[in-house]
Amino acid sequence: GRWFRCYEVYGSKHKFGSDRPEALKKIKHLCEEPDKLDEWEESPFPAPVGALAGIVYTVNLDAGTLVVSYLDFPDNDHQTVTDWYDLRTVREASSLSAAGLREELKEPPTHAPKEIMNNGLAQPPLEPLHLRLDIPTFLNELQARLFIGLMWAWRWHICDPITMRYDSPALNYFCIAILRLAAWDFEVSCPKGDIYWFHGFLVVLHNNLEDQSMIRSAVQTAEQYLEKTASQSHHTRLIIISTCHVVFAEISDDTIRASSPSMLISDMSSGRWPAGFRALCQILTTNCWGQSKMHRETWKPHLPAEIVQLILQHLEPRDAVAFAQASFIAEKWYYASVHQFTGLVVQSSRLLIPCCGKRSGLEQSGVMCSVCYSWQHTGCLDQANLPS
Repeated sequence: GRWFRCYEVYGSKHKFGSDRPEALKKIKHLCEEPDKLDEWEESPFPAPVGALAGIVYTVNLDAGTLVVSYLDFPDNDHQTVTDWYDLRTVREASSLSAAGLREELKEPPTHAPKEIMNNGLAQPPLEPLHLRLDIPTFLNELQARLFIGLMWAWRWHICDPITMRYDSPALNYFCIAILRLAAWDFEVSCPKGDIYWFHGFLVVLHNNLEDQSMIRSAVQTAEQYLEKTASQSHHTRLIIISTCHVVFAEISDDTIRASSPSMLISDMSSGRWPAGFRALCQILTTNCWGQSKMHRETWKPHLPAEIVQLILQHLEPRDAVAFAQASFIAEKWYYASVHQFTGLVVQSSRLLIPCCGKRSGLEQSGVMCSVCYSWQHTGCLDQANLPS
């Protein structure tokens, strides 16, 4: 649908209980002349209240709905309130006061993925998928820091249950933004739909991934897609994303393996950044999940690695991405350093190596946590366990 947004900033008279004739006038004017936006801005999805907006009005002309989001302060503790109204009722109303429209309040619409019925055939069990990630690179550390900034900047959207849900276009936008960052590919366009290919992986958006039945449902959705598009291969790797979690799965002949759900989308209020993004970066920038394909490619004449890196450094970002996707050898060196930011040096890996932030020595004495996917030195762990 076409979403149009208008907001009011905080003020001393910030309270939703008033009639708000100016807001009602703006809404009616938009309905009558949708091409004259004036104080409205078109948005790809509903928007919650934010750092500057006290009340947000979002109109969906195609669906005929008005969404009003505002902050309430019961017992001096703020909370976000979101109300949905029938746009036809609003156009006939004389005021926007809660008392005048409360009887017409609509329940937020929800649309979960279609349930896949059991066809009577025995379904193979989901075997565990244990990921063994590589030692994080400096690029992975930079990705982690940018990810924190992304989550913090969009925290109001992430915390809002109306904006961040399966049937909202916001989920698709957030997922492709996270995938772009994790793959270090900012040139790919935003796909449509809730299932698509991305860098050789089949991405599936799903409503919930908190239990095995939900993961099984997402895998079956992928199997149906592969059968319908005649793209079934003997080995397909899946990235399954919900509004909070990510699951990695692979379909191989009669075997289906799936990892445990890892947190991916978070408002960062816990102070710990999601483990799912750690794994996602490694999977999309290394060959830790699957086999290297460099042996399938030969160059004549042979170019030293230093020459390949120089070529990547002097290419425009769009051309560097295209070069990396066209060559397995170029792809390896593309992810070996940070080509988009000339002269940038990552001096510490505190996010990915929380024990001391140093990469040296991990090859000989490093251990990876199978739950949060962080790396630490065994020496650092031994010191942490010493009695004080």
